[in-house]
Amino acid sequence: MTESTPIAPVSSRKSRWWSALLVGSLMLNLMFAGWFIGNKAWWRHGTDRIAGVSMVQIVPRNFLMGLPRERRLELLRPVRDEMRGLREKRTGSSPEILQLAQVLENETFVAADADRVIDTFSAGPDSLAVRGSKVLKDLIAKLTPEERKQLAAAMRERAEREKSRKR
Repeated sequence: MTESTPIAPVSSRKSRWWSALLVGSLMLNLMFAGWFIGNKAWWRHGTDRIAGVSMVQIVPRNFLMGLPRERRLELLRPVRDEMRGLREKRTGSSPEILQLAQVLENETFVAADADRVIDTFSAGPDSLAVRGSKVLKDLIAKLTPEERKQLAAAMRERAEREKSRKR
């Protein structure tokens, strides 16, 4: 008989570090996949307009993305500058809202009073719509003739796309 050397038992238990590494890797991969899918869905459906100043949303995003980066930044600089003021105007509109609430609560409700408060808020010289319109006018005034043609084509293209979606 021959003597055999005892073999140490092989542990079938995996290292905890490998398990943690695999779980972490899976989490990162799923997070990246979710970001990628969400980003593709966002670009396909949600970024056709500029968010922010309401009247500037008339300008399609694909027109701006077609411009060189320096030119796009130059055109959008007034938009970005005005956004802070518009945000302040939006958050500072509490007095008008409270005034409208008071008019609505009056026992002797007069529709003309409510209309007057709404008009001063929405169509006054410092209203959100008027300020947004000024920014849009400034943006259009800075366009070259070729850029104006490109903007018109992008607006028509977006209108056709929206029309086809409604069918």
